[in-house]
Amino acid sequence: MELTFELAEKVLAAQPFSVLLGARLTGFGAGGATLELDIRDDLRQQNGYLHGGVLG
Repeated sequence: MELTFELAEKVLAAQPFSVLLGARLTGFGAGGATLELDIRDDLRQQNGYLHGGVLG
């Protein structure tokens, strides 16, 4: 089975943590993928920086 952009979007949508983050697949191909998300206050740690778990 070939992994297409559409299938990769479905795989991402099936991952609860990715859904919680609001991750979007914006680029796909040539052995790589680009995910984007909006930085929201509920994703920041106590000092205002984006939480390391989100960055990872």
